[in-house]
Amino acid sequence: MKFYGNIGFAVSVDQGDQVWKETITKKKYSGDVLRLQRNKDSGEHIIDGLRLNSQFSILMDPWFQDHFSSVKYIEYMGSKWTVETLDPTNYPRVLITPGGLYHGDEPEPDDQDDSGEPETGTTEETGGETGEDSGE
Repeated sequence: MKFYGNIGFAVSVDQGDQVWKETITKKKYSGDVLRLQRNKDSGEHIIDGLRLNSQFSILMDPWFQDHFSSVKYIEYMGSKWTVETLDPTNYPRVLITPGGLYHGDEPEPDDQDDSGEPETGTTEETGGETGEDSGE
């Protein structure tokens, strides 16, 4: 089975004055679905969890290689799934194993375009040195 969908990355950008913005960027990739399996966790949780224990083989491009450690989610079957493992041992392919549903930051809807360029959204973070007084 073939895969074509978005993979989301988190990239931190220094905005100056020790203010960092974590930008969620999604980019379209294609590959193969090697295994398709869904599990339902029904343990001690109040709400049962849904896990996608599938595996995808994606061909990495240079952008993916540069942001390999920033992969946050993969979109499949209409949902975003956290990435549990990334295995680059079959370079230039990477094996992606998703886990549960992704509930983190997402790209801004206004940034959507069909140019093939990554879409981005931001979350501000403030940096500072340990022990520094915040003035409050």
